[in-house]
Amino acid sequence: DNIRLSIFVPIRDGLCNWKLQMVCKTDNIPDKERTAVFELNEGVLGYTFLKTRKHQIEFIDVSNNNNLPSTYVSLNSDNSNLINRDIKGVLVVSAFQNGSVAGLLAIDTENVSDLSKMEDNKLHSDALDWIIARSKAVKWIWRIKNNV
Repeated sequence: DNIRLSIFVPIRDGLCNWKLQMVCKTDNIPDKERTAVFELNEGVLGYTFLKTRKHQIEFIDVSNNNNLPSTYVSLNSDNSNLINRDIKGVLVVSAFQNGSVAGLLAIDTENVSDLSKMEDNKLHSDALDWIIARSKAVKWIWRIKNNV
């Protein structure tokens, strides 16, 4: 019940601006979190998005500010109010379309005891296999959200 999964895609915000928005979620994520719209450099999602390489996997322990990477950008106040503040760690895996990120799978937890499990390479491999197997669906969602 402490582990949550969601998929985010880049969405067009105006002519040249892009943001990240949740498009799918597990039932244990409140609907209000779907309204959060992230800058491309914001939070764990943005940190992973900016580092994108094909099959990028990032795990960040957000339970302690001292553990955050130096280039990590905290959530803006609106998103901070929408997103669960009890999240302790986030694993993000990117899905690609023609060399660009089409979507991000986010796995997060509120339980500190889950952090070691989230660092496990087996979970990383399983998450990567999962997003690769569904990459066509993620690309399709991206196309629908962006009217492409």
